[in-house]
Amino acid sequence: MELLTAAMKLFFKRPPELQKMLGRLLQKATQETSHTDVRDRALLYYRLLSYDVHEVRTHVIACVCMLYVDAWLRLDVMLHICRLRE
Repeated sequence: MELLTAAMKLFFKRPPELQKMLGRLLQKATQETSHTDVRDRALLYYRLLSYDVHEVRTHVIACVCMLYVDAWLRLDVMLHICRLRE
């Protein structure tokens, strides 16, 4: 899980260099892991990145310490915040 968070942080600092690597990491973390927490976090990051990369940057860097709350609830909250800012 720490690797996912670190990769996301690096992606926002150097997007062109990390885009392919982050894509491969998210794919493996969502499809090839047996750890539910890792898969849920990877799905959360994937969906957030699909929604709005610039908005996600703010939340990933500022809210890295989100503890083990249901990933779907976190996604709903993040999307709600994004809609409020529009």
